[in-house]
Amino acid sequence: MGFAVTSYSDEAVGILSARIISLDQTLNFPESVTQVQVDEDRYNLFKNPATTIDQKILTSFVDPINTNKSDIVTAGGKSVWSANEKVYSSQADATTALETIVGAVTNKDCVISDRQVLTVLNFNGTASSGIGSDEVPANPPAGSASIGAAVVQGGVTGKLDFAVSTTAGTTGRAIVRDVTGGDFTTGTPGAVGPPSSGVGTITIGGVEYYATSISYIGLGEVHQDVDVFHFYPNLEPPDPNVDDIFGSAENRILTSSNTGVGFANTFFPNGLNTSLTAPTPVFGVFVQASSSVPAIGDVYTFDTSTTGGTTALNTINTERQAIEDLRFGVVSTPTDVGIGSFNAASVVVKGMKKSHAVNTWSGKRMRVVANDDKGGYQAAIQVLTDPTFQ
Repeated sequence: MGFAVTSYSDEAVGILSARIISLDQTLNFPESVTQVQVDEDRYNLFKNPATTIDQKILTSFVDPINTNKSDIVTAGGKSVWSANEKVYSSQADATTALETIVGAVTNKDCVISDRQVLTVLNFNGTASSGIGSDEVPANPPAGSASIGAAVVQGGVTGKLDFAVSTTAGTTGRAIVRDVTGGDFTTGTPGAVGPPSSGVGTITIGGVEYYATSISYIGLGEVHQDVDVFHFYPNLEPPDPNVDDIFGSAENRILTSSNTGVGFANTFFPNGLNTSLTAPTPVFGVFVQASSSVPAIGDVYTFDTSTTGGTTALNTINTERQAIEDLRFGVVSTPTDVGIGSFNAASVVVKGMKKSHAVNTWSGKRMRVVANDDKGGYQAAIQVLTDPTFQ
């Protein structure tokens, strides 16, 4: 039968002094033989293989996929379109052509994260006519504007994807991306006025144009494939000064500088968000992470029937197949199961690592609390032994 001390010679001060002695016995215990040290050592035992797995995820899968994507951007970029031009009479046709080149969002080998249709404003080349206020200006007028310059027609806006340089009365065009507020329409220049009788004015670089016809080009925006993990900044490394080790949690994109940390690795093709309840990706809806999914470049709907276009398409198709194999494995090779098996391995090892990280934080947090308690006891003893208060 055990007996507890129920009375102290110094009453309250004696109780507090005994508590300080008890805390000191814990605080002065060598860390090398504490459970905290054991958990730290075991945390590292699991972090090291987790780091190796993460590095293989990058070097064997993610990095090669994104290299393939860079090759696709080169094969289907702006210069390739310029050498193998093709435009479409409708936005739907341009979109269909784009899917043929880069895949639909549901395809395993799709390589784009978003898409849009570029508007091609064509100017038929009409010389000026009339004199004075009855003069009808040339279409297009003489003018120039750089890539990115604003293109405006009423509430419809966009920006130039190619630079514009037009000679008055000579056939020209402007290719516009990021169109919002509706669709551009054709127009007709009128007498200079006053007031001007032109219809459908389009302003490019401060100069007025009138589109005599409109056509379209498909464009796919290529972003990286990413592997993302869940990270608790208060847990790795453990911060014993905070109460909530799972606070401020965030998703981070796996890079060569953060391998081994975090938990629950998940792979996101094209950086597009998916979940168990919404497994189908949507163009433009990216996985939420502490940093944005890096962009690689754009692919255009070039003419695939030309010699140069056929070569470019063959290159893209080869790269798309390589990307699908890296993402999902090679069907004919059962042992080649793609990035998924490595993510699964990472989840298992990092789960073991997490339990020791939590235990490490818990042990270190106890020391912080113990020191806080000791400080509180000492402050109370000062009050109790100060004759001013007694």
